[in-house]
Amino acid sequence: MKKFWSILLAGLLCIGMLAGCAPAEQQAQASGLAPEATVEQTGRPSVPESAVVSPSPSAALPPPAEESGPAAGGTGIGASSAKGKNTGTSAVKEPESGTPDGTDGAAASTPEQAGTPEFAPQQPETITCTIAIDCKAALDVEPDLANAVSSGGTILGGKTVTLDPGATVYDALRATGVTFSGKSYISSINSISEGDCGPQSGWMYSVNGDYPGVGCTKYTLSDGDSIRWRYTCNMGADIGA
Repeated sequence: MKKFWSILLAGLLCIGMLAGCAPAEQQAQASGLAPEATVEQTGRPSVPESAVVSPSPSAALPPPAEESGPAAGGTGIGASSAKGKNTGTSAVKEPESGTPDGTDGAAASTPEQAGTPEFAPQQPETITCTIAIDCKAALDVEPDLANAVSSGGTILGGKTVTLDPGATVYDALRATGVTFSGKSYISSINSISEGDCGPQSGWMYSVNGDYPGVGCTKYTLSDGDSIRWRYTCNMGADIGA
């Protein structure tokens, strides 16, 4: 009989304990708290599936990296294929011609090769001119003087002189070696001077048949010019000036 009461008392005690645990579990679920975790054989706490908070896709995935450079198009070194396999080699094909843009290096033109550069005409190292000197107009006025300083009125026949570029009529006269006086205005050549044949006599020069009317140091010569010094007794009227 005592054994019966002992079993009955133990059963009532178990029922009371179970009845007390159920409200506590319901109260925990109502307040959002998970029941006390049990320890599994692995030593880690077992958490009910209802208590696990699944992360949102946006929080679980890292932000996508900005695509830039060759990797954006999948053509750079290490770009993945559509199946996710990494080839480990560059997808960019090297130009067969060996030049960066795949064109023939010999055919490529640079700005310097695109057109023929224009150069300023190169000046010659020297120029040549011819020069002549006469006092034929003085033969009719002062024949003795004219013959003394010339040969039939000719002091210098056509002589070719070599000059530097930029040389003047004065430089050409000096290159002949004939004696003269003056610079911009020549007053005497080979000992026949202005005024020897009257107040309107003197020396004048022409270039290619024209009398420029400027001092001989002011006239710059060109290659091939023909210079002529002539003595006048009438302010140039007798020599066609």
